[in-house]
Amino acid sequence: MCNNCKQWFHLVSSIIGIILGGAAFVVFFCVYENIDAGFWGFLSGVFAMVCFHLHYLHIRQKLDTWHSADTLRGIKVLGMMGTLAGMAGLIWYIFIAQYHHIRK
Repeated sequence: MCNNCKQWFHLVSSIIGIILGGAAFVVFFCVYENIDAGFWGFLSGVFAMVCFHLHYLHIRQKLDTWHSADTLRGIKVLGMMGTLAGMAGLIWYIFIAQYHHIRK
């Protein structure tokens, strides 16, 4: 696969993540009044926006003018913290579902 195709695939998948994260927030928070699921949808959309921002700057070859090595390291740490928070949330909600015998 060509390098340019990979970059555009990452950019498009980031846009899809932004749209789906925003839609999840609206549906779960506003329609179903599920604050937890709405929060996770919003957070997913925010991380997709950061990913889109970085991929867009990389494609335009302006990443080094916007971010230094320190800010990219900070974004990497933030991404790892988001990953760990998501995994902890997944484990917590699976535990709660098993504890309360939620099957649906």
